[in-house]
Amino acid sequence: MMKKWLNIAIMAGVLVLGAPVAVAEEAIAANEGTIAENQGSAAETGVSMTFSDVPEGHWAAGAVQTAVEKGYVSGYPDGTFKPNREVTRAEFMRMLVDALNLPHSQGGSPWYQPYVAVLLEVGILDKSDFSDYQAPISRLEIMRLVSRGLAQEERYQPYVEAFSGLYNGDLPFTDFREMKEADLPYIALAYGTGIMNGYPDASIGLSKTATRAESVVMIESFLKARIAHPQRMQRLQELKEVAETGTNVHTVSNLELLTEIDPEKIVIEHGLFTARLKRLFVLPLKGDIASIYERKFIWDRELLPEHWFSQHNIEGLVMGVLDLTPKRDFDLNPNSMPTYLSPGADVIHEEASKRYGYVKSYQYDPKDRQLAKGLTYEVVIGGHYKDNIRIIHEKYLSLKTNGTSNGNFYRLLSNPDAVEAE
Repeated sequence: MMKKWLNIAIMAGVLVLGAPVAVAEEAIAANEGTIAENQGSAAETGVSMTFSDVPEGHWAAGAVQTAVEKGYVSGYPDGTFKPNREVTRAEFMRMLVDALNLPHSQGGSPWYQPYVAVLLEVGILDKSDFSDYQAPISRLEIMRLVSRGLAQEERYQPYVEAFSGLYNGDLPFTDFREMKEADLPYIALAYGTGIMNGYPDASIGLSKTATRAESVVMIESFLKARIAHPQRMQRLQELKEVAETGTNVHTVSNLELLTEIDPEKIVIEHGLFTARLKRLFVLPLKGDIASIYERKFIWDRELLPEHWFSQHNIEGLVMGVLDLTPKRDFDLNPNSMPTYLSPGADVIHEEASKRYGYVKSYQYDPKDRQLAKGLTYEVVIGGHYKDNIRIIHEKYLSLKTNGTSNGNFYRLLSNPDAVEAE
């Protein structure tokens, strides 16, 4: 069951950029923006694939040209494509049907009925999705459609099944609290395959509508994902590993997991609280791999201390996510939080915590550190691993707690690549 968590964290952040397209009924009547079914492909009719409002260098130029060549969308008689025009649900479904070359009946009333019928038949559209087909389509609605299309491919079935183990905070977006549990597999699959990305503000924009340019970009990405190899998609692998094991350790690093990450097994009973470790995120800082969770906990690498790299050979960070329930009201400050990762990492960035709405344990304002008895808070603690160690204990990362009645020590990770410093 999805929970809307109160959050306490020592850092936070994340993201990128995504998109959707269309054909309006009125435009069809006016012979504008028609598709291949009505006027043939661009190659067959000699229609120009160069549009005055999609010049070379436009972010969607390649996808627009490809879509026009395939014939499931076209331009307008005045030589424009209208890339920023909003797309309706009916328009997007028509484009999707034609892009997939799905056989369908001709004609009907209303005009979009044949497209609705065939998408219902193949299982891409559900009757509960929407009733107003002329309303603008949202990014979430697009995610549902394309993800159902991908889920029909056998090689994506293990991912669909695994994503039932995600909770909304596993999606690396600042608007994760808006996500409903039933939509998490759709969002994870669309994002994991690169069909949908996030925005620079670290949101996925569930309720944002889609433009013509955005729609063709997403449909082209969907078509590519249908024939791609999921094992080569890092995003997808991280999400699957987190859903199944509670950590992304094997996808992004050579670290060895020594303890199963399970909130029912890693339980800390302290006089102040009960805490359960439910997630462990590894964030490499060296090499070519960057975790999809990096910006959620490190908004900007430039904010990290230089001496971490120049003097301490820090290879990466490890962030532990605890579900913490106070047994009495208390002030979560650096001196009263007895649970920590060792070796530790105190990374506190205002930008990250502000974007994600977290309260930091090192918050200066005391009112922002007050935890109330009986509520459950999501608390993030930080650790690190090195490639050059001075003492053998630095080869391991452990969860430790001072003053507990049980479970005060859990060895979580081992770094097989670490060598002892000379």
